[in-house]
Amino acid sequence: MSKTSVKFILNIFLLLGIFGVIIYVLRHSMGSIFSQIGQTPWFIVLIIFVSGLLYQVAEGQNVWLLLDEKYPKFTPFDGMFASCYAAFMRVVTFGAGTIIGELWYYRKKELPLSKGAGLIALRMIFYKGALLVWSFIGLIFLSPQLVASKGLFAAILFGIGATFLIITAILSVSISLKLQVFLVKMAHKILHKEKAREAFDKINLNIYPIRQMILSLIENPSRLRKLIFFNLFKLSFWLVVPFIVLKGQHPDLGFFTSFFYTAFAIILAGVIPTPAGLGSLEVVFTWLFKPLVGQVDAISALLLYRFVTYVLPFLIGMVEGAIFKRKAMKEELEMIKLEKEESSS
Repeated sequence: MSKTSVKFILNIFLLLGIFGVIIYVLRHSMGSIFSQIGQTPWFIVLIIFVSGLLYQVAEGQNVWLLLDEKYPKFTPFDGMFASCYAAFMRVVTFGAGTIIGELWYYRKKELPLSKGAGLIALRMIFYKGALLVWSFIGLIFLSPQLVASKGLFAAILFGIGATFLIITAILSVSISLKLQVFLVKMAHKILHKEKAREAFDKINLNIYPIRQMILSLIENPSRLRKLIFFNLFKLSFWLVVPFIVLKGQHPDLGFFTSFFYTAFAIILAGVIPTPAGLGSLEVVFTWLFKPLVGQVDAISALLLYRFVTYVLPFLIGMVEGAIFKRKAMKEELEMIKLEKEESSS
């Protein structure tokens, strides 16, 4: 049996395994979400679906704008599909393959590994930065009602502070040459095997282009401002979802209260370590919205928010992944046919 035939068979087994995981996820993790969609008026579902789709389109534009040099084969829609494919990989690998999946997608689109890694780092920085800004504005805007609950006020301050430290740490590692040299020296002291040292040095070399991407942004204030405001605009498509869902049954719910509470929920969930971010958002979102709308409606809003931020990008990424896999397996089948024709002649 040829190597191509073995690879094709292995791909079939891999595909079956992925299908098994998808069926499990759809039945268990996403079952309650689809059930909630069935109980929600169609026009509400349509509005939040459009809002979620607009976020993904804006994310694609964001990824494209983050590139410090343009690649002819990489379009804003490729940026959108890269983000969705990463979401798909996050679900099927339970968080373990998110970064690898996104890097693989960028490589398929002929972006250098260092550029792909830079895009992932910058995407995270700008996402968390936008979340930080919205949360800080919300802290000031809603300070009278937040101060009334010391625990809530302290929790939000903790979330903002922890997110700020995360962004600072990523920027420090990416920008500071002194820190990179220090880490290399420490690694060479700790790592005794030559292969391990070479692997670490290779990672460090890939950090340098990321540094160049970040410095090019800092040196171009107008581009930096554009990206900051664009990411604030992009994130608002997610932050409005709970208000759209809850306003009909709770007319007294203020737009800014819902908007900023959603930002608080995301920023707090982001600093609570759980696999693939699952579980933490559910707890924090329900804790924040329960006093405003009651537990039942808070859970309903959470499920529909999860549809927009979790299920929708997963489904788009699943379609993109299926297209990639179909193309790869078609090429392998053609190779097997050619090998058979050569062996028979």
